Amino acid sequence: MSGDYNTHNDQQPNLTYFTTQIMKCKVQLFIAGTVFDEIVVARDYDHARKIALARNPEATVMGVTAVFD
Repeated sequence: MSGDYNTHNDQQPNLTYFTTQIMKCKVQLFIAGTVFDEIVVARDYDHARKIALARNPEATVMGVTAVFD
């Protein structure tokens, strides 16, 4: 057979793997009149918010921003 189709059994198929990007985020939290920052590594902003609230369950999230350093 001719063409680009490879019929050799000893070669692995071409597989594409999906990777998840991680990022560092600064989550600004509020507890009892005090505003403070929590730095987390997360998949996205929502994940960063969930991580920060898991660490500080009584807090209110003021904002989430990416940190580039």
